[in-house]
Amino acid sequence: MAATFGPLIERMRVAFDHPGLERILDGVRAILANDVSGLPVKHWSFFYADPPLRQRYVTAAVAARQLGVTNASIGKMILDGRLSGISQTIVTRHVRLIDYQHLGKVLDQRASSFGSTEAGRWLGISAFQVETFRRIGLLTAARYVGKRRHEYRFHIDDLDAFRRRLEDAAISTHSNVDHIPLANVPELRRVRLADLVTAVFQGTLKLAVDASSDGSSPVFRRLLISKDAIFGTRFRSEGAALSVAAAAKQLSVSIRMIPLLIEYGCLERIETYNQSSDSKCSISAVSVTGFHSRFTLSSRLAREFGTSTRVICERLKVAGVEPLIHSNTANGISAVWKLSELDAIDFGKGQEIS
Repeated sequence: MAATFGPLIERMRVAFDHPGLERILDGVRAILANDVSGLPVKHWSFFYADPPLRQRYVTAAVAARQLGVTNASIGKMILDGRLSGISQTIVTRHVRLIDYQHLGKVLDQRASSFGSTEAGRWLGISAFQVETFRRIGLLTAARYVGKRRHEYRFHIDDLDAFRRRLEDAAISTHSNVDHIPLANVPELRRVRLADLVTAVFQGTLKLAVDASSDGSSPVFRRLLISKDAIFGTRFRSEGAALSVAAAAKQLSVSIRMIPLLIEYGCLERIETYNQSSDSKCSISAVSVTGFHSRFTLSSRLAREFGTSTRVICERLKVAGVEPLIHSNTANGISAVWKLSELDAIDFGKGQEIS
């Protein structure tokens, strides 16, 4: 019947005019409505079932209208496996039939995901920032079919996992006096928000939770970042970096000590603006964070054991331990010791050193 679609259908049309053939006509309509080997029955045809008795396939035109694309795009989607259907040539016409159930699944998946604008509103940032996160791999996205173009969409589960990663990096609760919301970072034009989030996921930076937040606002408005991280942290391809002043403040030392700490290998220099001076450079934030795990200062030991730096230095001198960097009070230099050399010395925590 498919091979002689036109003439045979016309003869059948005349034959079914006879009374008593209504049930047979309904059966023929059902067969034609679900037969994928031939052309789909047009809605104006005598044999068209309205509504179809058992709809399994829809035409490319119907699928295109529901997905908001062209018929040619439907053909490409069938070829690359994004849509389940049949694409074949019958006589002189090219027919594309789409599995109705699979089309429904595609529409449901699209409905359960967000575009960049909706995802940005859900997170509390702009669509531009969402797309930036996607391009550098911070956010997972799938390319769905859009109303005007093929677009990247973000599933709610992926957005929720991204939110939880940010919340896990929040270690304390602060007011916004010395912190600012993550959502306000782009307005400062000091550092890219994507670089900050990357540093947070790498463990270089920590976030705080806004004490006045009720928990219902978007995550980028609830989480705060220290102002020092904005105005003192630089981001390079090698990783997060601190200015000399920011590094000195974080280590609680004078700015004059930073060049010495670089010279003796306590800190790592990333970038130098003046090759003749270590006072104008960027310091690796990782080396600053890990400084106290390898070294300690006389002032830090003095605070820990409730005594003076002079007593600490004398005690270590008696024990035969030499500092890595000798103190120079006139220049604001505190003695630096290797923790590995202090392991054998039992100060007795809380014990007075004399």
